[in-house]
Amino acid sequence: MIQYHLEPIAPKTYEGDLIFVYGDEVAERTLPFSKREIELIKERKTQSKNFVLSFDRLPNHTYVICFDSELESVESLEELRRLAADLHKRMMQDNVHAVAVVGEGVIPEEIVAVTEGLTLADYTFDRFYSKQRNHLLFYCRAQGKKTGNTQIFQYPQ
Repeated sequence: MIQYHLEPIAPKTYEGDLIFVYGDEVAERTLPFSKREIELIKERKTQSKNFVLSFDRLPNHTYVICFDSELESVESLEELRRLAADLHKRMMQDNVHAVAVVGEGVIPEEIVAVTEGLTLADYTFDRFYSKQRNHLLFYCRAQGKKTGNTQIFQYPQ
């Protein structure tokens, strides 16, 4: 079961690995990225509306999930789960075990869909194994035009 906690996370000053969920072009001016990174995001958005990018800001990683927020709710949420599961594979390759999830121009259900995708991708059938696996720990924040609340989701250890 996922536990929910409230805690503010400022993406521009957060020192750790970060997932940025981006679905609304209006929020572009508030993105916590350099001009070069924003240009790269815009370029990828012209090719496909749904994708995952990663920026290495050593020693941390910043991941961007872009999705088409104009799709129907069910399609949009399922696409976010799929993108989050793909991102989980990349995060395990980068040896990332804790991450903050920040959304700009998204609704809380979209942040929940990302955490669901990460949780489902992190699930293993290791109940009877003797070697303990490190599971992903993540924090979330959704704040933008559509929502004004802050949420944290933490995967139990």
